[in-house]
Amino acid sequence: MLTSVSTDARAAQGVQAGAARVSDDLLEVFAAAGDPEQVAQRLHRYAEAGLDAALAWHLLGPDPAEGLRLLATTVWPLVHADERGSAT
Repeated sequence: MLTSVSTDARAAQGVQAGAARVSDDLLEVFAAAGDPEQVAQRLHRYAEAGLDAALAWHLLGPDPAEGLRLLATTVWPLVHADERGSAT
């Protein structure tokens, strides 16, 4: 269940205030998370459902810069490999 957090609480508690209120079910519906192969599979399913663009401006985790690097160098090529494989 997602509950509201006041602006003051967010300022005082930071990301942890919000993270504690995001359920696994919510992540399952709206996020592409996991190892690079899992993320690529999720993005491919989104593309199959009609998504033609994705924004990756909200990378979370212990090292967002490393997450962005993995997205560009590992995940994106896997997504495109899946697209080529399903087109044949």
